[in-house]
Amino acid sequence: MAFWQHLSPEQVIYALDIFGVAGCAVAGTIQAYRHQLDPLGSLMIAAVSAIGGGTIRDLLLDRHPIFWLTDANFLYVIIPVSLFVQIFFIQFEKIDKILRITDAIGLATFTIIGIEAALSKGMSPLIAIFMGVMTSCFGGVVRDIICNEVPLVLRKEIYISASIAGGLCYFTLQHFHAGQTTVYLLSGTVAFAVRLFGVYNNWDLKPLSRQ
Repeated sequence: MAFWQHLSPEQVIYALDIFGVAGCAVAGTIQAYRHQLDPLGSLMIAAVSAIGGGTIRDLLLDRHPIFWLTDANFLYVIIPVSLFVQIFFIQFEKIDKILRITDAIGLATFTIIGIEAALSKGMSPLIAIFMGVMTSCFGGVVRDIICNEVPLVLRKEIYISASIAGGLCYFTLQHFHAGQTTVYLLSGTVAFAVRLFGVYNNWDLKPLSRQ
């Protein structure tokens, strides 16, 4: 029996949430530091990147209180992670794809979190997939807008489609009655893999028509 099958679905979801927050905090801090924001500014961007998408999701789903207001562990992760990256930024900057990898971690985990949040409110699979996309992508959108950049998720790169792939995998596995923990881990892996394959193979989405 695989080790994750000893964990309850709630434990897996919480672990994924914390892991995703850490990954997005790294990505947000790197982005902020590249734009020469001060330490507090970098910390703010890390927080926006890590919990922004989930905050928008909870507001739209009318889930109150918003998740991080009742669980300080999310902030306890964001603050030290952001400070660590700021202190050792030179080492992080040398590995440019760390930003992409940490973004992929956040995308994969938050896709699952968003789907679960929507299903807990009785939403349809289509809305649940959309909430997975929102949770995984909108923190990065706000982060990039604040940093005066075209959001990464709106460029040609495979990003939103990776989240959708993870969502489709989620409901496919559920249709075949896979265990819930297995559904979480495999669908998250699909989203992560699609995103990373896109980065390393320079996949992109072409415009539907050319000028």
